[in-house]
Amino acid sequence: MRGRRPAAAVLGILALLALGVDPVAAAAAPGVGSVVIQTVPSLPGVMIRLGGLSAVSDGAGQATFSAVPLTDAMARVGVKAQVVSDGLRVRLYRVARDPNHPSFQRRLLVELAEDRRVDIAVVTPEGKRVDPSGITQLSMTDNLGSALALSGKQLARPVWLESLVPAFGKDGIYGRLVTYTLQSVTVSGSNVVNQGQLHLIPFWASTWVIHGLFFDLSVRATDALAGSPAGTKVKLVFPDKSNITQAMGSLHSVRFVDIPRGDYTVIVQGGVMNLRSPLRLSRNQELSEKVVTTGDASLLMLVVLGGAALLHAFGNYRRRTAPRPAGGGRFP
Repeated sequence: MRGRRPAAAVLGILALLALGVDPVAAAAAPGVGSVVIQTVPSLPGVMIRLGGLSAVSDGAGQATFSAVPLTDAMARVGVKAQVVSDGLRVRLYRVARDPNHPSFQRRLLVELAEDRRVDIAVVTPEGKRVDPSGITQLSMTDNLGSALALSGKQLARPVWLESLVPAFGKDGIYGRLVTYTLQSVTVSGSNVVNQGQLHLIPFWASTWVIHGLFFDLSVRATDALAGSPAGTKVKLVFPDKSNITQAMGSLHSVRFVDIPRGDYTVIVQGGVMNLRSPLRLSRNQELSEKVVTTGDASLLMLVVLGGAALLHAFGNYRRRTAPRPAGGGRFP
């Protein structure tokens, strides 16, 4: 039995050398050894920090720190959000300890969440991209229970979306796909999509084309009495109370192209008064508006004055032709 002790000591020293640990340093500081960190999923090129040290994961997704303190090694691990390849960004999700490790070594699992860069485009029925500056907000929810809102400024360039997160299953850790459900796209105060009908899985798609509900509106104006073309301009008030005005031209008609569905107010200008008409736009539509022109107003005034004159004349006639009471008296 005594002859086996030197052999065991030699084996211990060889084990330390194989792990890259100085046996003398290990004897002086028993809490020193190597820390092997495995990324999950296995990704090369990930910068990992352990206290004040840093290393990059190899082709197998591992990074090894030699001759470092083993105490609280898990608490000293850090991974900053970083782009590891075109269109892929990783973030630290969780650090776990692998119980299967030899003496003077710690094996840790760094679970990474993956983000994918996605170009989100809202388009008209004809496929024309809507200017992101005209989008107030795009909102969606994911299958993890989170909600996300993006502004038009953010949509002007590809955005990073969470695509894969570590999860526990019966066979261990696996990557859970993140699915997004579109809730709304607000343009000029109106939602141009049907809630909950469109979905995105960033892991599989780097582009998301959203076909919005945009329609054309044609407005034609005619004289209220004569029926001839009339009006000079059409003012369209959007659901958010913003407005645009277009000149009608010689045809006395205008066409508003690719405007979002919603409730509008149409105001035809160029008459004696600006008549307001409410409109709910949910399809391509043609609207015929009546305009009270100065000619109409003059004619109506003549009719009113003529009617008043006739009534006055008729009243005088009735008084002159009415029978007088007997004895020449007056009617009371």
